[in-house]
Amino acid sequence: MSLLRQQGSTGAAPPSAVPARGLRTPVAGRRPGGLSARTRHKGMGLLLVSPFLLLFLAFLVAPLCYAFWLSLRTSTLVGGDHFSWFANYKQTFTDPQFLSGVRRVVVFGVVQIPLMLGLALLGALIIDEVTSRLAKVFRMTLFMPYAVPAVIGALMWGFLYSPTFGPVNS
Repeated sequence: MSLLRQQGSTGAAPPSAVPARGLRTPVAGRRPGGLSARTRHKGMGLLLVSPFLLLFLAFLVAPLCYAFWLSLRTSTLVGGDHFSWFANYKQTFTDPQFLSGVRRVVVFGVVQIPLMLGLALLGALIIDEVTSRLAKVFRMTLFMPYAVPAVIGALMWGFLYSPTFGPVNS
């Protein structure tokens, strides 16, 4: 309290810092009469994302909604089509062949996904091992199928365009 009395400050702004009536002091990040920097930034982000959103709606959301709408209808050759609501779903989910297929897909996913992730992790750990002789062999056997066709293609095109005995330049 004594510090405040010594400086003579009461917490109020000095008279020179108070703006006159009708005049506004500019806020940080805001131009007088314009949008704030944050609003401009959000607008630019929306502008840049809008082509993706339009294409996403046109090529994914709209076809999915249309397919769902079609799935609620039953179409016949003679009688036309009519709303059957969820009768198609009831028929599908009570069909034993459909349920057997779903069961197979679930079992395949439960077995296949962990198995492939485990093998991929094992391969990555072997490749990452720098000092092991097995790592060098594994790296060679893994990347050789990608390198050999490019080398063979380069040699073949080199022979084709050879100025001495190539069929293209002879």
